[in-house]
Amino acid sequence: VTDDCVNEWEDYSKTVQEDIKETGQNLNDENKQYILRENDGFINVYYINEKDELILVDYKTDYVKEEKELIEKYKVQLELYKKALEESLDRKVEKIYIYSTQLNKAIEIKY
Repeated sequence: VTDDCVNEWEDYSKTVQEDIKETGQNLNDENKQYILRENDGFINVYYINEKDELILVDYKTDYVKEEKELIEKYKVQLELYKKALEESLDRKVEKIYIYSTQLNKAIEIKY
């Protein structure tokens, strides 16, 4: 990976993060509070798979016993990431996953 690629990625990542913050401005008060607490978050990974689907993945290191703990805690955050990514790329996010390092598995989030 060249320095130019890294610089382009960093610039693009900043744009996506700005979109996420802007999206937060349109939320109800309860969700705005959530965003204010989570405003230093960022999209970990997104990619286009072999079926030309846009996939969003967020890694979580939380100690949990069950998938539902992560889903309940991060569903709003991932929904905001999804919306910002769709607006930035002008295409639909087809699938969203939390990858739990504690459970060592990918958990699909359904909306």
